[in-house]
Amino acid sequence: MVEYRNTQDVRQGERGMRTFVVLIVSATIAALIAIGGYFYVFSEDDRDLQGAVPSTGTIEAPAETTPPVQPAQ
Repeated sequence: MVEYRNTQDVRQGERGMRTFVVLIVSATIAALIAIGGYFYVFSEDDRDLQGAVPSTGTIEAPAETTPPVQPAQ
């Protein structure tokens, strides 16, 4: 049995439950891959932080100094 459709109906494409399921499944897979890729890229940064941090010594001066005040002329 063949279903005959005119050209306008054919151009519209098919809509239905199957199309909706394919859309939802593909969007879910894409989101999971994006989230997995995000965490995979930043997982290497944690390995660098696991070791000891080298000491740079003590700081004897304040972190920020103010410039000397010039008298008004």
